[in-house]
Amino acid sequence: MAPQLESTLPLELERHIFILTALSYPYSIPKLLLVAWRVTHWLEPILYRTLVVSSSVLLPKDLPVCSIEIIFNILRNKPTAFLQQSICNLLLDGTPEVQTKIILSTCVGVENLCLLRRNRHYFDAFGISTAPPLARLTHLHCAFDELFKWEHTGEFLRTSFPQLSHLEFFGQLPAQQIVAPLAALPRLTHLAFPTSYDSHLHASIYAQILDACALLRLIVLHSAISPTASSPLGVLGAQDIRCIVILWHEYNPDIRAADWLSGIQLGVDFWSLADDLVTKRMTGTTDRTLPTSSAERDLILLLGNEYTLRGDHLVCAVDIDAEYLIHQPFDNLLVYFISL
Repeated sequence: MAPQLESTLPLELERHIFILTALSYPYSIPKLLLVAWRVTHWLEPILYRTLVVSSSVLLPKDLPVCSIEIIFNILRNKPTAFLQQSICNLLLDGTPEVQTKIILSTCVGVENLCLLRRNRHYFDAFGISTAPPLARLTHLHCAFDELFKWEHTGEFLRTSFPQLSHLEFFGQLPAQQIVAPLAALPRLTHLAFPTSYDSHLHASIYAQILDACALLRLIVLHSAISPTASSPLGVLGAQDIRCIVILWHEYNPDIRAADWLSGIQLGVDFWSLADDLVTKRMTGTTDRTLPTSSAERDLILLLGNEYTLRGDHLVCAVDIDAEYLIHQPFDNLLVYFISL
């Protein structure tokens, strides 16, 4: 590291320039730390604000990715108070059970946690406690069966996640017994599920969740199948403006990681897009009927995906050589594709 050189700029201006550079180009932070001790003091909290622990996930090259060895070196050498204050966003991609428990028990200031792959033991160390280990957590992405395996799931959720507002599941489809535990979350406003079925049973469960969760602003259903005007999900979407179907060609960890990062860095992710659509529906700026063919439609495209209109159909580019054809889009349907 360079010696403490006198700046030719006003200190506050220099600080602003370095912080702006670090936020715009996160991958440059390790090199910027070498400029001077004062720069290290300014930028180190930003370096640790968002941590991705993975050896496999595909993320944009402008974000540093930690291996297990690197994250444990950080945990050993940084004061606990610094880690609790600095680490706000954490993505764990298939980290082993023992290491995961250590990471989660140390990084207790995390606000946004993405558990990218299934591991039924992520939360085993929590238990039902009056002092929740992740008391600041507001956003959680995890497998369904990581939370719904407890004898008293509702009490576990209520005590472990008192600030949780955004909850997204992947994996196993929800069953009717999840309604009461979800209603126990005191601040839950946003909920997301994958769905492979447009059935009366599943639509009924989603309707019960909407009724039971007093603060719920929206429920997002990730679907590979476009609902029709007369299908159960289509009818539910017409009846309740909080029900949004997001059409994803395919769910995979890399896509979810890219969306997670987009939300953190740009403030644009599937949550924000669904929020915008609910607001439009609440203010009456979108037609709540279920149009067909050439009627006006709500289309959201993220990160540079191209689209064309072919007659009465909307065609979106999914991958380099793939297309996805959507019939009868309506006002609670988002078309959402993300580039890696």
